Amino acid sequence: MSPTDRHHEALQHLADHLSSSGLHAPVSFVLDMIRPFDFLSTQVALFARPFTTGYSFERYAVALTEEAGWKELRRLLARQES
Repeated sequence: MSPTDRHHEALQHLADHLSSSGLHAPVSFVLDMIRPFDFLSTQVALFARPFTTGYSFERYAVALTEEAGWKELRRLLARQES
C-alpha cells in the first residue's frame, strides 16, 4: 500500500468518524473558513506531528501534512453530504 493510499484511507476514516459523530456541518464550515490558509494548516500539522507519535491519531496528522490532504478531507466530507 502506497503512502498516498494510506493517507486516503486515514482521511476516509476521519471523515466517516466526523460524520457519524454529528460533526459534519461544523467541521465542513471550519474547513471552508481556513481554505485560504491551507499552507499554514499544513505547517501546524507538521509542527504537531512529533507530538502525535505513538497515538491513534498519528495517521491523521501525517495525512494532513500536505495541502492535498486538506483538500481531500473537504472532498470526502462533501461527498458524504450528498
